[in-house]
Amino acid sequence: MLMKKLVLSVMALSAGILYGQQTVDFEELTFESGQNFWNGSDGSGMFQSQQLTFSNSYTPDWSSWSGFAYSKDTDVTTAGYQNQYSAFTGSGDASVNYAVWYSDGVITFDEPSEVSTISVTNTTYAALSMRDGDGVAKQFGSTTNAGGDVDGTNGEDWLRLIVYGWNTANEMTDSVIFYLADYRFENDVEDYIVDTWEQIDLSSLGIVSKLTFKMQSTDVGEYGMNTPAYFALDNIEYEVVNSASVSGNEIAEFSIFPNPATTSFTVVTESEVPSGAQLLTLSGQVIYKFETVVSGMKVDVSGLDSGIYVFQMDNTVKRIVVQ
Repeated sequence: MLMKKLVLSVMALSAGILYGQQTVDFEELTFESGQNFWNGSDGSGMFQSQQLTFSNSYTPDWSSWSGFAYSKDTDVTTAGYQNQYSAFTGSGDASVNYAVWYSDGVITFDEPSEVSTISVTNTTYAALSMRDGDGVAKQFGSTTNAGGDVDGTNGEDWLRLIVYGWNTANEMTDSVIFYLADYRFENDVEDYIVDTWEQIDLSSLGIVSKLTFKMQSTDVGEYGMNTPAYFALDNIEYEVVNSASVSGNEIAEFSIFPNPATTSFTVVTESEVPSGAQLLTLSGQVIYKFETVVSGMKVDVSGLDSGIYVFQMDNTVKRIVVQ
């Protein structure tokens, strides 16, 4: 059974509604005259694109920022901190504008959503630092750090991005790891620093209300990561899941395990009153319908394609990953 993505139509997901797929590409964002970037110097603490909010923190005394900025800078040759707003691709992903993350940015969704993919790449600042080294960060592939001391990596360096999903209860749903640079291959020719826009599949994160990010590197010093903690972001593909109340229905509290499932999963419910339920695709297609569910009931998924499905009982939905 194929999982379908709706582009234009709106489909009901029983107690929830999945809207058509939307893309945040930052193209509607504007810049002050003569500026190629926005870094929060207006003190707003955030910017918005469609239904997403991107956090920002700006310190006027130091003219410094963290979180998210947005940019249209095209400089792919200038090394160093002064060029911190440029994507190493020289543009957005098939567009002009893009976002830049540094240190601690959070993306918040106005409504719970399923994120399918995001596009990421290195910033010029981070890429040239890894390629050539600088006064603080090492050259990737070298056996020594920026100070010339053997660092124990044997040149097998990497920079990776971790994306975390969080639900409305502020519980982490899952995480996804993506390597922005990797020098661990036996054949050095295969070592790479990402210099193109690459899509990351985030469908395993399920229904989220926010995304957080963390960067890790093999180049770590006394004060933390030496590699510039920056990446560029574009084209966030997502669908809104809007929970709608159903009058007269009591919300059933339940859990499902194992998750992911291979052949079947078990439903455990706290209610002593049997409830109806259904298993659906993310697009709202009903796979199975159950007139009654009792605690301990097994649901057979051995005939389903691998992917993410939704188990819905009364007003409550939970995602289930089938492998």
